Amino acid sequence: MRLQDYDISTRYPAQVVQSKRLSSADSVDEIREIVLDVRNNLNIDVGQHVGVLAPGQAEFGQPHHLRLYTVADIPQRLSEGTIRIHLCVKRCWYLDPYSGERYR
Repeated sequence: MRLQDYDISTRYPAQVVQSKRLSSADSVDEIREIVLDVRNNLNIDVGQHVGVLAPGQAEFGQPHHLRLYTVADIPQRLSEGTIRIHLCVKRCWYLDPYSGERYR
């Protein structure tokens, strides 16, 4: 997936409040629940996707790396302008064909 294929002009500040491994420690797959507090009244529902802009690799001209996640539970309204969303994430490993680096 390429960052330029997505409209990232609307952004919402978020804070990770929990990251918990759901798969067993001896599993070859790593599945996690990540909980985010998002500000600015983001309207989102279960099954929709959120894009997270993680730091990219400046040496390859990537200020950000886009990651897409699925909302796994009903968002909670915490206070005016803040919601809590739960994401279910399977960590994937791949080799970038351009840089040759292994990502997760």
